[in-house]
Amino acid sequence: MYKKELTRYPPSADNPSSPFDAVLLDYRMPKKDGIEVAKEILNLNADQRIIFASAYVKDTLVDSVKQLRRAVELMQKPFKIEALIDTLEDKEIYEELKKLNVDADAFKAVNATHDQITKLLEAIRRLQKNRTF
Repeated sequence: MYKKELTRYPPSADNPSSPFDAVLLDYRMPKKDGIEVAKEILNLNADQRIIFASAYVKDTLVDSVKQLRRAVELMQKPFKIEALIDTLEDKEIYEELKKLNVDADAFKAVNATHDQITKLLEAIRRLQKNRTF
């Protein structure tokens, strides 16, 4: 569906955004996990905002950094609809994560150590302070 909609409404100079403000993915899905789906989406649109819903926040963060080479927004399951709405409307956190992902470029050349991942997680927690996580 993503690819079809992106083909119908491709980003352009006049409209640089995707047809989707954000894509919400479950980290663990039966046929294809969320990381694989995110890879496919990011190959089509590297600027797509992705939010993972997960009961496994630390695993999701580690996998997103290692496999997607970027930090993503995370929502701890279970969550209330109000928390989802707040997250979707909070574009500031997405902009901050984009800045943080520049720092994550260092992970591309090497496998991230536990200490590096811990520091990244701490930075994300600081961003999320007083926000829904």
